[in-house]
Amino acid sequence: MKHLKKIRTQTKGFCIICKAKGIQKYHNLRDRLFGVSGSWQICECSNTSCRHLWLDPSPINEDIHLAYAEYFTHQDNAQLNVSFLQKIVLAYQAHYYQYPVRNIKQFHRFLSFFLSQFKFFKEYMDYPFIYFKGIKKGKFLELGSGSGDMLNQFKQLGFDVEGLDLDPKAVQNAKQKGLKVYQGDIFAKRFEEDTYDIIFSSHFIEHVPDPINVMKESLRILKKGGAFMAITPNTSSFLHRLLKWRWLGLDPPRHLHMFNPEQLEKIAFDIGFKEVKLKSGNYSASTMFYYSLNANYYHDRRNLKAWVLRLVSLIIRLCLNILHYFYPLSGEEIILIAKK
Repeated sequence: MKHLKKIRTQTKGFCIICKAKGIQKYHNLRDRLFGVSGSWQICECSNTSCRHLWLDPSPINEDIHLAYAEYFTHQDNAQLNVSFLQKIVLAYQAHYYQYPVRNIKQFHRFLSFFLSQFKFFKEYMDYPFIYFKGIKKGKFLELGSGSGDMLNQFKQLGFDVEGLDLDPKAVQNAKQKGLKVYQGDIFAKRFEEDTYDIIFSSHFIEHVPDPINVMKESLRILKKGGAFMAITPNTSSFLHRLLKWRWLGLDPPRHLHMFNPEQLEKIAFDIGFKEVKLKSGNYSASTMFYYSLNANYYHDRRNLKAWVLRLVSLIIRLCLNILHYFYPLSGEEIILIAKK
């Protein structure tokens, strides 16, 4: 659906990390996923040791919500019927992460063990719980919790969960699942210091106009020893280098800031985190490749061309996993784990 109301914008001429001037990298970009009106451009930091990417001009804060009028977090992705593949994944997660699943068949257990010997499948089955292995199951806040699907997974795993999202439709969707979710941003909620053991975000920090201050506020409300975890698209990924302006990780006008691993590491240390770990992964690589080339996000899924592209997307992910052995920070997603 096309949106009739034009989004008001503001110029963002300088890098939020090093304050250097921006240089136009991609121009005349359109919202190929949800049809938000406007022509957009991506700037790159002129500092060759930084190379941060951002949307410029970008929506003013009051109009950011217009970019999400038809966003996927408005939908309830819960399925009544669990697919065969999902049963295998659940059997794996029940065994390795104690995820509560009833009536697991031995056949699914066996297949999950067999497939987990291959990184192509194991990465998918581990996500996102592998990043929480060995971490205390305490008070948990998800930033950008959306429809609450992932938040509900962590609730089932034993965390004391809360969510935060700007989108009222997404918040309503999450609350219908029985989740404690607040509407607003992390600043407006005025959380007390030392409140949370874990603050988690998945594909969130690229959506906010001031991600550095979001991380600062997260540090303030974390308990000592608590962890801030963020998963975000990686501008140093092979797919970005290959697809350039078509890369889904740019997603104008919703993605306002896009990072590489070195940038996130610098930000985390600069604002006061004591221990910082960075990883990358290709969990989303097939999806990123598919929707980068097939912009009809909710359409054109059943024809032969779409199915061929899905198969090619899986082959691409397999190739990227091989390259990942040699270039461990080249994955489609950056995983930042920073401790207070």
